[in-house]
Amino acid sequence: MARPLAALARVDLNLLTVFRALDETRHVTRASRLLGVSQPALSHALRRLRDVFGDPMFVRTPRGMALTPLAESLAGPIREALAQLESEVLERGPFNAAVLSRTFRVRTTDYLEALVTPSLLTALAADAPRVRVAALAVGTSLPRAELESGACDVAIAGFFDDVPTGFHQEALFHDTYACAVRRSHPRVRGPGLTLDAFRAERHVLVAPGGELTGAVDRALARQKDRRQVVAGTSAFLVAAWICARSNFVVTAPSRLLSKLAAPLGLRTFAPPVTMPVIRIVQVWHARSDADPAHRWFRELVRDVAARA
Repeated sequence: MARPLAALARVDLNLLTVFRALDETRHVTRASRLLGVSQPALSHALRRLRDVFGDPMFVRTPRGMALTPLAESLAGPIREALAQLESEVLERGPFNAAVLSRTFRVRTTDYLEALVTPSLLTALAADAPRVRVAALAVGTSLPRAELESGACDVAIAGFFDDVPTGFHQEALFHDTYACAVRRSHPRVRGPGLTLDAFRAERHVLVAPGGELTGAVDRALARQKDRRQVVAGTSAFLVAAWICARSNFVVTAPSRLLSKLAAPLGLRTFAPPVTMPVIRIVQVWHARSDADPAHRWFRELVRDVAARA
């Protein structure tokens, strides 16, 4: 048995417009004018329509063309299908976020969730109240397969170095690193720690992949130095919370630590080692690039991130 799509491919769907024109006019000449074709061309199309369905479909009467019982049963579904095609495909109006009903799935880190999500949700509540956002952990690399399939709409992080062909990226903002300890830390006074004092402290880092080395360790290794890492956590917020309740040190993006310092009782200071700039980008697949709703969402994320 042929699959439905394969069977449909063998039918000239233009014949459905011929059906509707004859259904509306009940007259070959008027139907040909409605479609902008010659009367012989429409008569030929009617013969093909009859062949496809194995039925006369339309028969002549003194008052015009009359539908056969089969045509009567098909008239409603064909009218509805063509009307929906016209409204949903051919007559799509300009994009309107206010009536958009959609869930956008974003792979990102808790650092960016904390910075961007509050303002993003506020903007959505005002401009697109039926839009929802599902923020999911991004892991340690670009979620390529999910972006390709559409399971994920956008990925946002600071470690997507080489974006492969078929993907687009946009820089959102740059950040720097800062260190943080609890305000009553017994060994941190004044502007912070010297390099020797920094190395002597016990450190917590964010290691979603389970590794216990990070950007600080790579920076130290370049100058043939090292520090003592005692734990890795899966999230920046957890690492900051641990350090707020202990004498450990965390090094994390400065924008996040500046927002957490007062609520958690943290003291922040500049790392005593030269650190790279954090470049935050959003990445999406080419399949979504031209979609008006997707483009609107990316622009909203960009605007909100610029103010984070």
